[in-house]
Amino acid sequence: MTRKKMKDPTDDCCWVDKLFALMFECSDELHVPSENLENYRNKITYGLPLPEPLSPLAQQRINAVCQTVAQWNNAWDMLREVMVKATRDGGLLVRVTVQLIISPDRSQSDDWKEAFVKHMLSIHPAIKCICYNVAVSKARPIPKEHPVHLLYGPHPYVMETTPNGLQYQIGPDTFSEVNHEVERLQYDQAVVWLQEFAGKEPILLVSGRDVSSFGLGFGSLDYGHRNGGRKIFSRVLAVQHCPLVHADCVANFRRHRKQVANATVMHRSKIDMVDAIKEYMEPRQHQAVVCVLTGGRKGLVPSYVEYLLESKNVRCIIYNSCSTKSLVRDMKHFMRGFMIDDFKSYDFLPGTGYTASLTRLVRRPRTLILPIGPAGIGKSSLAKRLVNRLPSIQWWERDAVFHCLREKGLGLNKARQLVHANLLEFLRQQDKEAAMIVDSTNGNADARKLSMAEARPDRTACIALKPPTGQKERVLELLMKQTRNRLGDNESKHPSFPNTVEEQRRKHIKILEGIEYPLSTAMQNNDDESHIAGEVVVLSCDPLSEEMDALLFEVLLELSAGDHLRRTIRSKLLKTKCPQTVHGRSQA
Repeated sequence: MTRKKMKDPTDDCCWVDKLFALMFECSDELHVPSENLENYRNKITYGLPLPEPLSPLAQQRINAVCQTVAQWNNAWDMLREVMVKATRDGGLLVRVTVQLIISPDRSQSDDWKEAFVKHMLSIHPAIKCICYNVAVSKARPIPKEHPVHLLYGPHPYVMETTPNGLQYQIGPDTFSEVNHEVERLQYDQAVVWLQEFAGKEPILLVSGRDVSSFGLGFGSLDYGHRNGGRKIFSRVLAVQHCPLVHADCVANFRRHRKQVANATVMHRSKIDMVDAIKEYMEPRQHQAVVCVLTGGRKGLVPSYVEYLLESKNVRCIIYNSCSTKSLVRDMKHFMRGFMIDDFKSYDFLPGTGYTASLTRLVRRPRTLILPIGPAGIGKSSLAKRLVNRLPSIQWWERDAVFHCLREKGLGLNKARQLVHANLLEFLRQQDKEAAMIVDSTNGNADARKLSMAEARPDRTACIALKPPTGQKERVLELLMKQTRNRLGDNESKHPSFPNTVEEQRRKHIKILEGIEYPLSTAMQNNDDESHIAGEVVVLSCDPLSEEMDALLFEVLLELSAGDHLRRTIRSKLLKTKCPQTVHGRSQA
């Protein structure tokens, strides 16, 4: 009986699952704990009669309001559900669901209203608004579009406050944030990330359930009194598909038109949202765009993700999530063009298994990947696996290009010249945010410097596939086997290799002896080239060992995470004693 081979944790997009699992596990470095672990919820909904016991997560005062509603209903027996919301300033909103009363005398069915309001206010004077909706059937939930009727108060909403002090209206069916402490923590973190754009005057694009708080809170940010209180964002675009959230948003931006000028509010269906954003952005393509959005339980609409990926002027995305499942699903798509620059998780519902998170995405810097090692050691296999996980990586394979040219009947010297010209063309491509892998021996230090000089990457990852010393014969046996496999079907991708075994062996020995493997301290370029090479990282591993699987994740980590995250995740991996590559870093 053979043991079933386990699925490679980096197969397909599983490496993204692994990445986020590690980030959520880094509680000391990436998690922001809540001080208040109970009675923190500022909103709760109960069916009537009330469950026993009431949730310890809800604020005591809103549980008390729900108990008052239930006691009143014992005599009237007409309410089906109660919802209570508490605002930052202490105000309360109560919404009840009334089971439809069939009565020939309409006035009699309205008798409960005055009695209910009087009873509630006599016990809870902090109530600012009481409203109700009507249910026809106990089996069917009330849709949000069903009308809400006002019983008490000047309007069917309460005034909430952004963490930076701007009041905004929020109705009983548009409540989102249920933990004021976490909302404040997330706001403070987002402000730190957004301050990077001070003075650049980008456009702020906000979407999701929190468009009012995001649009007002972040759209009103300025970057210092010395600059005359100028706002970080020159324009704000708020897009929402829910008509109720949109109605609140329109009123809120109208209320604060002085604090948030140049704001545009759009209501579009999920299908039409992208077209509307494109039309707005078309005349403003020269401006950078920063997006702050809520993922929600279902995640983002695929067309919206595609738009954010394809629009190169979208420079940064702050993704607010309350669902790990939808977060990871969306990130698997975003990884095609963005990298996770930073990440924080929060006790969104302390005392439960639910967390909230903020993920900061930025465009992946121009990256050059140089695998280094002899022919047959596994460079092409590594490249293929990388491209399978990140299809946006552009792969240049020397042997494949050389083979194609030779098949066209070109001579050896001419083919070599054209291969070099093809390499330079690949390195000089205009896509400034490309991730490129040069699949060649890359064993000459001067040749690596040339590749970096031509590509002008922001970051270079040198992948040293260096066999252990003292195992020359074992290494040669592996390389010879790989050569025989590739030459055996007369469709060689090693077209420059000789045909006889002895000549192949001599060539492998010569290549092994000539390879100049880099060390992190040896990757310093001359001062006159330092502006070309950018940051250089060296990842080394024994290609004859199980370290190759760990190496694949290491390279993906280099492509998908910022410096702080990489250090944090590597520290976590070392603590769990996972096989690791040796890595070093230098600033060229």
